Amino acid sequence: MLGDRSAARRPACFWSNLWPALLPGHRGLVAAHLLPEIASAAQEDARDFAMVLPVLAECTGEGGPALDLALAYGLCARHEVDRVAALDALLMLAAAGDLDSPGVGGQLGVLAADGQLTLTRVATPLRDAMAAGARLSVWRLLAVALPPMFAAPTPPRGTPDLLNLAAEAAGATGVLIEVPGLADVVARGGTSRLVTEARRLATALAA
Repeated sequence: MLGDRSAARRPACFWSNLWPALLPGHRGLVAAHLLPEIASAAQEDARDFAMVLPVLAECTGEGGPALDLALAYGLCARHEVDRVAALDALLMLAAAGDLDSPGVGGQLGVLAADGQLTLTRVATPLRDAMAAGARLSVWRLLAVALPPMFAAPTPPRGTPDLLNLAAEAAGATGVLIEVPGLADVVARGGTSRLVTEARRLATALAA
């Protein structure tokens, strides 16, 4: 026999889970290597490829932009099981003091503004993160994610939901963070949900 043929039939995501064990002290390097697969969970119909994120969160070493990007993709994954895994990883990193919330938010905002993510998928995991006690992390993430969406020719679908969540997070933490472009959205006037939620966030920041 030529070895265990069942190993050859294992899904690619099985082999992805081995990389953190091989390089446990190089979180950013592993994240960069796995990015194409994690991105496929958000941009295609791939399933289980973001399941590696909690394992990656348990590693050590600098995460850098690769980890931020991986989390952004995971939070917007097509399947709930992958989004839950991304949420778990976010909470683990936040608890360890290793989460770069602005870094994740920046990646999320740029990708969403460019139409590379389905933004409506991210509200639930972020709300769950707030419920789990990571309110400040979510607020810092959203404060950086929103400006690129405001600057897009048409803010992506789901932007009002994130504005609403940002207002809740800002109010709950009492932390003042400037959100570039927010005043311009408020100044548009009208009764669209985008403007209404922008006003809500502006009011929370003024209070």
